[in-house]
Amino acid sequence: MRSSLRWLGQGLLVVLAICGGYGAYVGWIQYRGNFSVLVSGVAYRSAQPTAAQIDAYVKEHGIKSIINLRGTNVGSAWIDQEVAAANKLGVTHYDFGMSARRELPLERAK
Repeated sequence: MRSSLRWLGQGLLVVLAICGGYGAYVGWIQYRGNFSVLVSGVAYRSAQPTAAQIDAYVKEHGIKSIINLRGTNVGSAWIDQEVAAANKLGVTHYDFGMSARRELPLERAK
């Protein structure tokens, strides 16, 4: 019985370490804004940036265009703020809706 409890305890510690590490990773991504360089000076990717993050990214990397892959969502606060931030900075904003669950038809990709 004592041996079983020890193994259970050790297994629980391993699970907590993995989950804690994943939580730290997710926290770090959120802290950094989930922004990455794809091709320096050419293309970058991010999650849903705030207006302040857009301002910082444009100033730091000279971004001229934003492509929103979530599609047109006029009236949603997040897109209205994103478009307003882009307009304020003279950045062109494009909407191109894609799905994470469906393959992009070839005719839309051209």
